Amino acid sequence: MNFGGHGLKLENEKVILSSLNLNQLRLSGAIHSLMDKRLFPLAPMDIEILELLSRQFSITEVVQFFLKKGALVSFDSLKKLLYFLTQEKLISNPSFHSYFLQTESAATSLSDEFLDNFLAKVTNLFGDKEAAEIRVDLELKEIPFFRSLDPAIFALFLQQMKVIETPAKTKICEQNQLQRSLFVLLRGQASIFVKDIIGQSKKIAVLSAGSVFGEIGFFLGAPRSADIVTDRESLILRFPYVAEVFDGLIKRDKAQLIQKRFWLIHALLKSSVFKELPNDCFDALISAGTLKTIGASSIVIREGELGRFCYIVVQGSLKVSQSGKEIRKLSQGDCFGEVALLLSQGLRTATVTSETETILLEIGYDQFYRLMSENLFLAAEFEKFSLSRIRDDQQRKK
Repeated sequence: MNFGGHGLKLENEKVILSSLNLNQLRLSGAIHSLMDKRLFPLAPMDIEILELLSRQFSITEVVQFFLKKGALVSFDSLKKLLYFLTQEKLISNPSFHSYFLQTESAATSLSDEFLDNFLAKVTNLFGDKEAAEIRVDLELKEIPFFRSLDPAIFALFLQQMKVIETPAKTKICEQNQLQRSLFVLLRGQASIFVKDIIGQSKKIAVLSAGSVFGEIGFFLGAPRSADIVTDRESLILRFPYVAEVFDGLIKRDKAQLIQKRFWLIHALLKSSVFKELPNDCFDALISAGTLKTIGASSIVIREGELGRFCYIVVQGSLKVSQSGKEIRKLSQGDCFGEVALLLSQGLRTATVTSETETILLEIGYDQFYRLMSENLFLAAEFEKFSLSRIRDDQQRKK
């Protein structure tokens, strides 16, 4: 199963830069816009970057060039420079115009005939008024797992899909049962319940619209790990596992990777930092690093020590402290440890301790910078987030 479907990434393309008078730029310290009266001020590193781009370096090669010299590129500044160059038509790569100016969509359309038949099914269930408000195919493409599928595989999922109008207090999944279907909560709300050793059900989480569940049973054929019960009338999409359709696409050696992907998607969708990232950046992030399980009351990083890893919280709860004083909590979707890799000469600025058993995505230094250099939007978001944390810490100490 191919979950990418992308060609050469923009960050790895050789940049085709229009001829620039670098000596003149050094003297003026700015690029004059040809489109309007704007000036783009150039820092010394920007001049070096332009020199490298004029030699057809890729973005990844630029970042790695400075990294080997022991210098860190400001990803946000690099992004702004490339955006300006693209606006001014000083970069001629068509992919840069698509990426920065959003002049075309990378999505592949399904046939009109298929969509007409698909929408007719929705009309039959909901009536003309409701059907006019629902394009299930488009809504599914807003969910990271489905938008990452090859168009042909995405079409297979749509063809197997069942739309279910579900009353409140309906059990969709039952703990310990073998039910091999994947579900999407398109409208409404549901709760997750887990039974303890004496059979008492405990509510542990709430699912909102856009949530995907049942993935472990669907991909791995494992029993349900919890009960899922609707809190109110809901619209649910069910994708039954049809062996003759999916057996050839889903191999067991890939199923574990798919399960990891779902965990990370759920975590990142909780994050204000990551959930709005472009598709390719989001998909690169959920493929990075190693999942680690940390016991309760464990110190993950310690203030003042050198740091070679950053982390994203997949499940669990942690506390952050500085000089022994608790300053914040961390939960699903939060990241930590990136400040040491980006801005503080490798020193940890806080101690992070798990409060519960916690699953973390651990990303090492080399992998982190490879990921950053190949995903410019992601790198810029990380950098801005880290700077805001440092400002908050400085303000707190005043």
